[in-house]
Amino acid sequence: MIRLTFFALTCVLVTSGYRLPRDVIPEHYKLEIFSYLGVKDNFDFDGKVWIQATCLHPTRNITLHSKNLELKEAEISVKDISSTDPKTVKISKIQQVKDDDFVVILLDEILSEDHKYEVYIPFKGKLDDGLAGFYRSSYYDKKKKEKVWLGVTQFEATSARMAFPCFDEPDMKATFDISIARKDGYKAISNMPLLQTEAVKEKEGWFWDRFDSSVPMSTYLVAYVVSDFDYKTGDPIENNNVTFRIWARKDALDQVDFAKEVGPKALDYYEKFFDVKYPLPKQDMVAIPDFSAGAMENWGLITYREAYLLYDPKVSSKTSQHSVASVIAHELAHQWFGNLVTMKWWTDLWLNEGFATYMASLAVDKLFPQWNSLQEEAAGNILSVFSFDSLRTSHPS
Repeated sequence: MIRLTFFALTCVLVTSGYRLPRDVIPEHYKLEIFSYLGVKDNFDFDGKVWIQATCLHPTRNITLHSKNLELKEAEISVKDISSTDPKTVKISKIQQVKDDDFVVILLDEILSEDHKYEVYIPFKGKLDDGLAGFYRSSYYDKKKKEKVWLGVTQFEATSARMAFPCFDEPDMKATFDISIARKDGYKAISNMPLLQTEAVKEKEGWFWDRFDSSVPMSTYLVAYVVSDFDYKTGDPIENNNVTFRIWARKDALDQVDFAKEVGPKALDYYEKFFDVKYPLPKQDMVAIPDFSAGAMENWGLITYREAYLLYDPKVSSKTSQHSVASVIAHELAHQWFGNLVTMKWWTDLWLNEGFATYMASLAVDKLFPQWNSLQEEAAGNILSVFSFDSLRTSHPS
């Protein structure tokens, strides 16, 4: 669908249909998120984003995504940073097209081809309980006898725009510098390793956690978690320097031992199978109490539903153990199929999932040959086909 919208001051045509124009392409995001978790009944967060982008075709507007965020429109700015003397580009109007989650920044002048620009947008948001964007989860702390809150992200497919304004399409990869402000007693983790922690000026008891620059990646793979969780380090693998950490609420930390064994072994298997090194220095895996998907392959920070990461050999079944191993292997396979190599649009998502499912089967069979998992999976698929074929609604071939 194409929608033509007339803006009186600029006579700009805006293309709709949920796809962004390709006139301006992002290259780098600097993102700051200030979380108020720990303040009673305060689920707000403040944010600032600086987006460096290149103009590919002359245009008088910059269109990107935002959803359910309060943008501080009076403070939004655009600068031409192609030279050592940045030049401010005057904004004539800002239009939010809520049906398409668009923010259209209309300019007084035409952007120049091949010039680099910086878009600055301050904003506010709220941690809701919708299990998408930057949302809130909780668990009951038996020792403290109280509910404890955490903030977690889930961006696939189109929910990064609920956490920060961005070019929220999978082929628009960029690098990210992420900083999270959190209260003392909480920890922040993100896709990349922590670079430094510094006190927040004029706010005692709060700290900025600043993370290393990321590799180029899609917005749906950006992730961060603010919690009071603790972790165990993955079992070391010879000649493999990737740091593994398995995070969970403290009273469930004794259930991560199986994951800290499987994760490093599966990653090492994929590196040798593909002959392509995992490009990040670390891999965090986090068990989330409230999580809509089984797991999410965020680059360097995989999030899981607790049932698919935690395993207690005293009470959990062998089926549960097999499930945990399979899901871990599946998400780690995505670090290559989906993260390193990414579909241009969601219509090709089946390639990501198909290859990850296949590679997970190979990895689990390699790590646990006694399970005969390939044969079991084949039998399960055949039985599933027979079950569907037995229905009255089944069409004859």
